[in-house]
Amino acid sequence: MLELTEHTSNNRQRILSRILVLRVIALLVALAVLLGFQFYLQRELNYSLLYSIAVMVLIYTVFTLLRLRRSKPVTDIELFVHLLMDGIILLVLVFYSGRASNPFIYYLLVLVAISAAIFNGRLAWSFAALSVFAYTALLYVDIGAHLHHMFTDFQLHLVGMWVNFVGSTMLISYFVSTLATALRDREVRLAKAREATLKNEQLIGIGALAASTMHALGTPLSTMAVTLSELKHDQVLDSENADLLLSQIERCKQTMGKLALIAESKKPDAQIAFVGDLIEELEEHYHLLCPRIMPCYDIEGSARDKAVNESVLLLYALINLVDNSIRAAKAEVLVKVAVQEDVLIITIVDDGPGVPAEMLEDFGKPNFSRQNGGLGIGVFLANTTLEKLDGSIVLFNPQESRSGKTTVVVELPLVKNE
Repeated sequence: MLELTEHTSNNRQRILSRILVLRVIALLVALAVLLGFQFYLQRELNYSLLYSIAVMVLIYTVFTLLRLRRSKPVTDIELFVHLLMDGIILLVLVFYSGRASNPFIYYLLVLVAISAAIFNGRLAWSFAALSVFAYTALLYVDIGAHLHHMFTDFQLHLVGMWVNFVGSTMLISYFVSTLATALRDREVRLAKAREATLKNEQLIGIGALAASTMHALGTPLSTMAVTLSELKHDQVLDSENADLLLSQIERCKQTMGKLALIAESKKPDAQIAFVGDLIEELEEHYHLLCPRIMPCYDIEGSARDKAVNESVLLLYALINLVDNSIRAAKAEVLVKVAVQEDVLIITIVDDGPGVPAEMLEDFGKPNFSRQNGGLGIGVFLANTTLEKLDGSIVLFNPQESRSGKTTVVVELPLVKNE
């Protein structure tokens, strides 16, 4: 299924790469500290075990780098697992080098801040709770092992570190998560505003081109009409063929007149149309056009009497979607009309091959076409028109739809009949 929404897999890919860089930096710092403790301070630690852990972390980092080179999208759960693994690596290193009294345990707060910045509330607070639990467990083991020969002041110091860690974790999780959510919402609003601006610019360009084309075609059509009338009058062309050609020219003029009406209309969306009338106009259009595949219609009985907000462009939006299905279909195009609660659902089904995966992200954008001969603006204009009417378009490829065929679902809000 494809709905006209944005994708964030590239952002997650960048986040994972930065987590990888941070892991490498932390590993280098840890190795530098271990070398300092071993050769300069000459403290007694299980260096062979600690160096073995560092080597395993290095191998894990290489595998993460190889995974980044693959085209498979990164998910939030995968990011959560990577942060969890970094936390576990830190806890193991700290456990064998001082436990809760090791100041490097506070690197957990960095991981908490990262999780609060990139995840939603549930995942962020889950990671924070796991971090508090891990630090508490280390502190419990540390105090239990050295309680009898600890100074009272040092015990209070460890408890104070625990209170500081828990308080810092809660504050970071709350404030960073709140700020990150606000920034993400702002980015979404800015992206939508930029998309709307670009869409309006594209529509203005298409409108200007349509207006110039309309003026350019006016004179040739009038000339053709006069010439055909003269040929018919002089009996150079038989009456039946002349009438057919004149009717086609008249149809072109009517279409141009509707384009002029759209251009002059200040409030094209302030109209109400009955669903039955709209579908009848759609049927009449294809009866006159006689396409290579005639659409079939399945209309729910109660749907005909319902009303929707209409613009002059609504019929042409539906025509664009049906035309797109006709061009891609092998032998069948079905238009279903139904009502679900306060929503009109128009389903366009065809037995074509569907939309290739590499074209899915362009669905609803300019230059999208399921056939090489298409100009690629039909679905874009249909999507823009339906968005202005508070409607939506959803595309299902054959492997995703219940019917096993390519399905386009149009949803429009109903209005109450007065």
